Amino acid sequence: MGVERLFSVVSRIKGVYGYIVVDGNGAFMAGDVDAPERLLKTISACGRRLVTLGHENFKYVLFSRKNKGSILIFPARGFFLGVVTQTHARDSETATAVMAFLRVVEGKPR
Repeated sequence: MGVERLFSVVSRIKGVYGYIVVDGNGAFMAGDVDAPERLLKTISACGRRLVTLGHENFKYVLFSRKNKGSILIFPARGFFLGVVTQTHARDSETATAVMAFLRVVEGKPR
């Protein structure tokens, strides 16, 4: 199954507006956000720094936006998943659902 098809599930999670998958080198792998090039560097740079600081303790990071939406960044086996939330979404619920999806993708138990 291709990366695009696998991660298209993320778009159907409650509270998700769009997503972008970036490899460890900051290259675009998949996504459905408008103008993904605007988010590539941010997601890659933030993800790498946070993994360096938090090692395996880093589950995700949340950046609040002026429009009342958020960007969530998740590490997952050599890549980063950036999720743009809908305005006024419940970020903790969205993050929990995305982490459950990533556990399935990585083959980890709940």
